[in-house]
Amino acid sequence: MAGIGQETIGWPAEEPDAKRQRLGDAGGENAEGVDDDVLPPPPPTAPHPDEQLTAALHRIRGHLGSSRKFTKASALLRQLLGGGGLNRPAHGNAVFACLRAAMATPSHSDEPTLRREYQKLFTAASKERPLFSADQLAQLDVYGLWAVLRPQLATDDSFVFNRVLGLIKAAVAALPEAYPEDDVILLHLQASLGAEAPKR
Repeated sequence: MAGIGQETIGWPAEEPDAKRQRLGDAGGENAEGVDDDVLPPPPPTAPHPDEQLTAALHRIRGHLGSSRKFTKASALLRQLLGGGGLNRPAHGNAVFACLRAAMATPSHSDEPTLRREYQKLFTAASKERPLFSADQLAQLDVYGLWAVLRPQLATDDSFVFNRVLGLIKAAVAALPEAYPEDDVILLHLQASLGAEAPKR
């Protein structure tokens, strides 16, 4: 019958305290029969987007030193550079490590099948200058001279040749004054890196 409840047929309403006591006497189970003392495990925590990007950069870096895998790895790195998700505090060093790995064997940038890929990669990196520190930017400019401008000198187009030559001359002119002690610093740096000293 509609409208029949505890008050209609005279059932005594259970007090809230009595109800809580009854549930407590039942071994700690709640109304659904689930033990309140046994909590479900927390859901797995998804990796932070910054951590995912850093992991991706680490994997890409491992392939950039291989001429066989360079083209695909370079395309992935350019995609990340143009995606807008990278920032200097979280990713600047990881991105620069990728670029350094790409130039670990500079002669790879001379290979006909890779020359264009090197130009596209370092051109893309040069557009993301806020990612890098001042020292990294200085090294990136050196990489750009080698991987982007230098190959363009091998052209039969006199206009392109003269334009690139002018850019290289401007970069040389912008270098600070050289002093004898700079050679000593260079030798120490090369020794620390295990590089061969230049022949005089």
